[in-house]
Amino acid sequence: MSITAARKRTSLVLGVASVVGMTMLSASPSQAAVLNGNFSSGFSGWSTLGNTNASSGAAVLTTGASNASSIESFLGLASGTLSGIGTSPTFGSAIKQSFFATAGTVVSFDWLFQANDYLPYNDFSFVSLVPNGANLLSNVATVGNYGSSGLQSFSNTIGVTGNYTLGFGVLNAMDNGFNSSLTIDNVSSNVTPVPTPALLPGLIGLGLGVLRKRKAEAAKQTSEV
Repeated sequence: MSITAARKRTSLVLGVASVVGMTMLSASPSQAAVLNGNFSSGFSGWSTLGNTNASSGAAVLTTGASNASSIESFLGLASGTLSGIGTSPTFGSAIKQSFFATAGTVVSFDWLFQANDYLPYNDFSFVSLVPNGANLLSNVATVGNYGSSGLQSFSNTIGVTGNYTLGFGVLNAMDNGFNSSLTIDNVSSNVTPVPTPALLPGLIGLGLGVLRKRKAEAAKQTSEV
């Protein structure tokens, strides 16, 4: 083998190893999924604020504890966000968890809102995904006085790879009586698989296979000259 050919072979092998290494380094989030999404371990992995309970294997949040401003700060929401999705929010409760997600990850969960109030006291529940914002789940106006949403499911596809904080909350509106509640369960996120060290030999083998093919083609062309 000539010196030039040897250098080309070394360069190609190193190039394959470099690509593999860069792929692995770029896909090493500290937490790449929602943890304890069924609350079987209580609130392990979650942070809580206000009246919260997970003794039944689901998270139950009840209004009447922390003011709206404290909840916005706790969840990382901009001031006034809750006023934009609810009617004069007063006091409530919230939970949150931060994680890393790749673009295309689907975050889903089951929820139930129980209104223990009547209009015009429009108690409400919501979900937040910071930095994206917050969305209304349900309120008294939707389910009726003292009504229930029944069990519902929600899903959202993350469009940009990055760090996120998922939050849930429920608040009283206009007053601080007749506390409504939000139940959350089966929180999950499907994360796109990334290369692991176990796949490294296979990827390098693929690079060497390409090298052998190129050498065979070069030898054939030389013999035909």
